[in-house]
Amino acid sequence: MTCNYSIEVIPQQSQLFRRFPPWQYNRTTGNVIAEVFQDTNCSVDWDRYSTPQETLCRFKKDSDWGVIKIQAEYARSVEGQQVLHKPSHKHQAHSEIIGEKIMKIRDDLVAGSTIAIYPSLY
Repeated sequence: MTCNYSIEVIPQQSQLFRRFPPWQYNRTTGNVIAEVFQDTNCSVDWDRYSTPQETLCRFKKDSDWGVIKIQAEYARSVEGQQVLHKPSHKHQAHSEIIGEKIMKIRDDLVAGSTIAIYPSLY
């Protein structure tokens, strides 16, 4: 299916939102674990077209999940990572943090992230 949205450059100051399941939240540290960023092409939503709540609600079955946010500039500063806008035909906010994510890189991305919406704890 053809995408109706133009690909745009994501400004450095933009926030990126990523959903995460409750089991990826560490209650002791109050932050997510590194596995949140394990994907080479890590899907995120761009704040120009989404809010943390919209990111969370996009998948109703995952309503107990949480949302983290990371600034595009910070994500790009982590070794080997790019931030690209990759809209789909139904999802203008869709973007990706692209690059190999060995444990140190995952840890660096977590260090630059903050919780936007806390998960429902089980």
